[in-house]
Amino acid sequence: MSQNYQEWLNKVEEDEFAGNKILEGEQFPGPACFHFQQVSEKCLKALLAFHDKRIPKTHDLIVLASLIEPIVVEIKDFKTHLEFLGRYYIETRYPGGFPIITLKEAEKAQKLASEFKNFVIQKLDND
Repeated sequence: MSQNYQEWLNKVEEDEFAGNKILEGEQFPGPACFHFQQVSEKCLKALLAFHDKRIPKTHDLIVLASLIEPIVVEIKDFKTHLEFLGRYYIETRYPGGFPIITLKEAEKAQKLASEFKNFVIQKLDND
């Protein structure tokens, strides 16, 4: 087991904190969603590190989940979470042609990211 996974979890905490703080202001739901996507991405990378798997340079949550699914089979139960959150890596960072992200949508992203993080923490604690 790699100790590197704890470094990923530290980054998870930073992104969750940033997303929550941004959301408190109720002004910038897009950047909050970006941080919630990052929570999920870094949770997946923590799982990969924990199991001594190579961590690819990708932000695609579904690709990352597929890499850990043979070891953590229950990850498939979070596919809809990851699909919802995955789009925020691009849509929140660049102008043009993307739908406006609402506060309600950001609150959903916050909830899904938190649920996924709790699942990952539980898996790490039990393995």
